[in-house]
Amino acid sequence: MDTIPFEPTVRRAEGTQQLAARHLEEVSRLIDARAQSVAELPLRRMKEESRALAPLAALVQQDAEAATAVNNLQALSLDKRSAAMGGTHVSMNLREAVHPARPGLNIFGPPYDWEVLQPTQGTAAKASSDKASGKFEMWHGYGGSIEGFRIATAGVSTALRAEKGGFARIAPVLNYHYEWSLRCFFGLSAFTEGWCEMIVQDGSGSVLPQGRRTVKLWNHTSETNADGEGGDLIYTPDIETTVALAEGQIFHVTLTGTAVVVDSGSETFGYSHAFALMRNIGIYFTVTL
Repeated sequence: MDTIPFEPTVRRAEGTQQLAARHLEEVSRLIDARAQSVAELPLRRMKEESRALAPLAALVQQDAEAATAVNNLQALSLDKRSAAMGGTHVSMNLREAVHPARPGLNIFGPPYDWEVLQPTQGTAAKASSDKASGKFEMWHGYGGSIEGFRIATAGVSTALRAEKGGFARIAPVLNYHYEWSLRCFFGLSAFTEGWCEMIVQDGSGSVLPQGRRTVKLWNHTSETNADGEGGDLIYTPDIETTVALAEGQIFHVTLTGTAVVVDSGSETFGYSHAFALMRNIGIYFTVTL
C-alpha cells in the first residue's frame, strides 16, 4: 500500500536573523514589566519594615549587652547555605506529553535559533542558555551584602514560517526544576516568585493575540526561614495556545523561565536573604495547523 508523503504545514524560517534583536527586546520588556509588578508590594513592605524597626535598632545599639546578644542570635540563626545549592532535572515519563501523530502536526526542538538572557539584573543574578540542547537556567546569589530587587531570565527562541493560513495550536513540553530559600530574622521579610512562559510573536516582534502563556511555579513571602523545591513537566493544557496565522507568515516561539527575589540584606540587628534557582529544558514544542 502506497503512503502519501507528509508535507509540513510549518517550517523553520530562513533569513530572519536580523529580526532577533527586535523580538528579544520585546520579550525582555514584557517579562520585566511582570517582574516589576510582582516585586512592587514586597519592596514597599520591606521599606516600611525598616522604618518601623529603626527606633528599636537605635535602642539596641545603645546597650552593649543587647547588641552582643542580637549579634549572637544572628550568628545562630543565619543559614550559611551556599548560593550554589544543587538540584537536577526530574526525569519524567514523556508518554503523556507526546502528541499522537496526525495531519498538520509539526514538531520542533533543539537546536533552537537564539538564546534569551534578558532581563537579568541585580547583584549576583545570573542566567545561561544553550540553544543547541534547549537547556536554560537562572539563579540568584545569597546572603552577605546582596539585597534588593533582582531578576534573572533565560530561554530559547525559534523562527518559523506558516506554509498555509489558519489557526495554529502551539504546545510546548518543558522540563523544570526549581529551588528557593528565604532566611529572615527579627521582623524583616523576603520574597521570591518564579514562572515559565511561552511568547509567540509575528515578524515585527509584536506578540500575537493569545500569544502569551504563563505558568507560575512558586510565590512566597516570609518573615522566618522558608524553603521550597519542585520539578516536573509543563505541557498542554497548562501552556498551550492557539494563534491565527496567514499563509507565508513568519512567527517566533520563545520559551523562557524567570526567577525574582526581593530582600533587605543585612541591617543593624536583623536580616532577610532570598535565594532562587530554576533549570529548564525546552524538550520540544508542537505546532498543529
